[in-house]
Amino acid sequence: MTDAAVVRTDAGPVRGTVTDTYRLFQGIPYAASTAGEGRWHPPGPVLAWSEPIDATRPGSMCPQQPSSYADVASLEEDCLCLNVTTPRSADSQQHKPVMVWIHGDGAVGAGSIFDARRLAARGDVVIVTINYRLGIFGAFGHPGLDGSGTFGLQDQQAALRWVARNAAAFGGDPGNVTVFGESYGGLSTSAHLVAPGSAGLFHRAIIQSGFALMDLPAGGIFPGLPAVAWYGWRASAEVEALGAAVAPQLGCADVATALACLRGAPVQELLAHAQPFQPYGFGNRVLPEVPAQALQEGLFHRVPVLSGSTRDEHRLFVGLFRVLAGQPVTAQQYPELLAEAFG
Repeated sequence: MTDAAVVRTDAGPVRGTVTDTYRLFQGIPYAASTAGEGRWHPPGPVLAWSEPIDATRPGSMCPQQPSSYADVASLEEDCLCLNVTTPRSADSQQHKPVMVWIHGDGAVGAGSIFDARRLAARGDVVIVTINYRLGIFGAFGHPGLDGSGTFGLQDQQAALRWVARNAAAFGGDPGNVTVFGESYGGLSTSAHLVAPGSAGLFHRAIIQSGFALMDLPAGGIFPGLPAVAWYGWRASAEVEALGAAVAPQLGCADVATALACLRGAPVQELLAHAQPFQPYGFGNRVLPEVPAQALQEGLFHRVPVLSGSTRDEHRLFVGLFRVLAGQPVTAQQYPELLAEAFG
């Protein structure tokens, strides 16, 4: 008799949790550790195993530090894992639609934070939630570093390739994969729409509150701040310049040895410089063009796309004026701010 709690992936078997309504497999490695020499390299293949590994608990979150809105922390770079939630009826003979969730923020979070049990059971779909490198570990750049600004995006592509190879073993249809994400996860989904390496890895996309075409008007998040044409993206040359400026602050001033020096820096020290490294870099082999321009030029993968926003999208930034400027926006200021932003 087949054990419903055990599924054999292409790297080895995993043992998860089975209930009357769903099956849950957590912390499945989809790529090798990115610690040490693996830091700021493309995700590599995992070493195969023969005995079932415990998939009843979440894997490690990627390096991150607590914020005012998320009291989570991790120093673990061996974090490229994913979670699979299936309806109880799904098995290797079934072929249910697959949905791959890319979580938001870009500096904190993990796939395991998002409980997919109800969506899987009520939607009758296989749900995959993923970890990927964040902040300075996912979007760092430096002169001479191949893939500058794209490591988190490459992790997501590796996870999608894992889904293509393994979805069927969990009762999913590798020919019916929807990528969906919110905020930073929505921006990532937008990137996959135009990234050459993402072609064929998904068949539908859902983008919530993370628009590739979004700009930032003048004074949009702070009085006097100039407009930003491509919010969420940064040219690779700019990413590399930012990394070169940060390196001396981490004791790695010698350009010739900077990358080796930075790969040896403690995670905690790097996290102190993580915040600027959230926008993905473009103008490279992973993301040749800024997605906003590629979409406008029609250079994207032809798949159905569902895009959504909230009623008061980005009203949060107006609320931040109280924090950043020391006072809330007044009724008198409001038309002045509108004029600065929109003319």
